[in-house]
Amino acid sequence: MTDITGPNRRGQLHAAEFIPLMAAMQALTAMSIDAMPPSLGQIGRDLRVANANDVQLVVTAIFAGMILGGLVGGPISDSTGRKTAIYWGLAIYILGRRGVAREAGASQ
Repeated sequence: MTDITGPNRRGQLHAAEFIPLMAAMQALTAMSIDAMPPSLGQIGRDLRVANANDVQLVVTAIFAGMILGGLVGGPISDSTGRKTAIYWGLAIYILGRRGVAREAGASQ
């Protein structure tokens, strides 16, 4: 019988660590998408768009960014290792969120 809870190689995560990490990363994506629709009206006012429907392009930009991230991040993770790519991706996400939070606090 094979033990699936322990790591096979040095530096590999246990299943008890890996599964929550993957679930949290997927939740970040879902939260990013789900947080957008309620704030579309405020985004439109902040960006001073001429046509109210143009604000919906923000949702398109999120999905385009996810596609671009997959196209760029995939080869990078293949060459540097998935763990390194995940750490860099999370670092960029955290820095971006900090910047957004800082701007939101400064504009109020």
